[in-house]
Amino acid sequence: MAASETCAAALHYADAYGIPVFPLWPGRKEPMTPHGFKDSSTDPSTISRWWQRTPAANVGGEMGHGIVCLDFDRDDGAGYDSRDWLAAWEIEHGRLPETACAVTGRGGAHYFYRVDRPVPKSENEDLHIDIRGDGSYVMLAPSVHPNGNTVYWDLDPDEYGIAEADENVYALIEAVRPAPTKVDGEFGREDAGVKITATGRNNHLFKLASSMQAQSFADEAILAAIRATNVELCDPPLDDREVVKVVRSVCERYPKGLSDEAVEMQKTALGGAETAAAGTQAAAGASSATGAKTGRRGRPDAAQVADTLMDEFGACVVDGIPAVVIDGRWAMGSAAVDRAAWMVDRRAGLGVLREVQHRILTLAPRKAQSDPRYVGFANCVVDIETAAELEWTDELVIPNIIPVEWDPAAVCPEVDAFLDRLACGRADVVLNLHQVLGYSMYRSNEFGQAPVLVNPQGANGKSSFIKVVRALVGPENATAIDVNDLGRRFQAEAAAGKLVILSDDTGAGFIEANSMAVVKKVITGDEIHTDVKNGKGYDFIPRATLVISANRLPRMQDNSGGTMRRWFPIPFDAHFAKGEPGFDPRAVAKVTTPEALRRVAVLAMSGLAVMRAEDGFTPNHASEQMIQEIELDNSTVAQFMDEEGIDAVWLDGRPTEEVYLRYEKWAEDAGVQHPLGRRSVTRELSERGNVRNVATRRKTATGEFVGVRVFKAGNVPNDAKKTG
Repeated sequence: MAASETCAAALHYADAYGIPVFPLWPGRKEPMTPHGFKDSSTDPSTISRWWQRTPAANVGGEMGHGIVCLDFDRDDGAGYDSRDWLAAWEIEHGRLPETACAVTGRGGAHYFYRVDRPVPKSENEDLHIDIRGDGSYVMLAPSVHPNGNTVYWDLDPDEYGIAEADENVYALIEAVRPAPTKVDGEFGREDAGVKITATGRNNHLFKLASSMQAQSFADEAILAAIRATNVELCDPPLDDREVVKVVRSVCERYPKGLSDEAVEMQKTALGGAETAAAGTQAAAGASSATGAKTGRRGRPDAAQVADTLMDEFGACVVDGIPAVVIDGRWAMGSAAVDRAAWMVDRRAGLGVLREVQHRILTLAPRKAQSDPRYVGFANCVVDIETAAELEWTDELVIPNIIPVEWDPAAVCPEVDAFLDRLACGRADVVLNLHQVLGYSMYRSNEFGQAPVLVNPQGANGKSSFIKVVRALVGPENATAIDVNDLGRRFQAEAAAGKLVILSDDTGAGFIEANSMAVVKKVITGDEIHTDVKNGKGYDFIPRATLVISANRLPRMQDNSGGTMRRWFPIPFDAHFAKGEPGFDPRAVAKVTTPEALRRVAVLAMSGLAVMRAEDGFTPNHASEQMIQEIELDNSTVAQFMDEEGIDAVWLDGRPTEEVYLRYEKWAEDAGVQHPLGRRSVTRELSERGNVRNVATRRKTATGEFVGVRVFKAGNVPNDAKKTG
């Protein structure tokens, strides 16, 4: 690397982005200046003078000054990559805005954002994520890391810019800020010798095999080591055919390295299965220590990563959604593909991930999901129609797995009592709750209805029931998003590959027109287009059930009868408050244990069976009245007809102009802020009044005949008299 490159880069960062810079020791991270980053400057003469003294100096950039860096660390030797945590977080909360991104010397990532508020620095040792804010600095490209790798721009700020931080960025900053007491989290550092669970087997073995391949181990040595590691550390172990498949994919696709360390270490690995695992761990350590010899200093090859995903991870497109197979189970969506891509090459940055996504969407084979009658559970597949329990096979394309073991004989009195109390003992509402649970597991929108859990009062159990739904389907199959956000850019992807959309505590304001259009497509399962941050957008078929919890159903600009009938209201009339008889603050915890969820799954399947037999939700004692109230609440025309006593008899033969003038007068007297136009009123009156809008000719007072449009009812009795 030419020394002038670092000087030119430092001058450019100061001039183009206002980042104060300072020199770091060549090949190191430590500042050369007496006071560290506090000596940083944007003055060209000062910067030039520093690099004239030490042309090979690395570039340090002081954060703060309106710019923050999200630092996602990675350490192959320690077995962690904090981008795994980021991928899981983005599945739940949505993807971060596209912005300038650098790949660090250890293969981690630096995301740069402009901020409008002070952001103090923080370090999370459990998640391995640091916030480089006020009072901190980062090493900028093209600096050379102490391990010999070069920091490079994956998404160059000159091309992509430094994006403004949105609320999602600030939410992540708060999420990773360490608590006063450290608790090992789900994505924390793994202890040495800890068993590798089913969700991490392929990733771990693939990584170890790649390390040994990079260190020039013989194919036989790699296979022996991976077999031994599989037996000793994987719980449960992979089938030996899968182990052979992993090793073959590494050995056939990637060239061997030429390190001297590997030659000496091969003897250990070939010495027998008893010592192979130890040799593998040593190889992994050598790979980390000699990163410069592995040939992975530069940008990964996106085409090669995509080919590996298609060959070894079964990457394809299901319902228009990119999908991969990880540890024998399907995973859908761009975040799942990113996770698999990192399993192939941990140095893949946003630019590489974008290319991988594009290649899969363009080149990967298309597959159709298996019939929704097949529901996948943790231990088997259940055929709803026959109640048969089937084994998992490669032919079953079931992307959504219910993380509950199926047990048709499961009982749990606490679950039955919990649902009964939510329903106030009403059998029809209890059945509806079973149906909501079942529909939330169903990979189809064939019933075209969205359950709405309604009660104007608080503390009635709606949120508790939502938590049970989420626990049943699993967090990976659910997304929490307000209905008004579905129509906003990038948000529709939240529904891709999910079983249920949970809109809890939905407000009573208007649902915007663009969001309502997406909501209707979600409810009916019609194709949706979604834009994807850092990638190519795509069209997909939503299969998620929309479940709304609200004190009052939000109002809609589309208030046609067809739209109104898409909602299925379920009354939540119970009241749970501290101090009342039967109040139990741990009720949700008791009904979401593994044993309790088996009973919930049985009730859900029974409710789903009833829905399939009746082609939808079973009406409850209040549903019809609540739908009428919803219609009145959302339609000024419905309110006009109700208050003025207008029906088909009254409308028959009346000119549309006359009726509209009466609507205008009523709207003015009622204080309606946004009355509808003539065309909208005429159309809705025709639908609600079951009349037609027809053209006819009428004689005026002067004897002339003029054209006029009137309402015409098809079945108005001849002796019906018009009044009013």
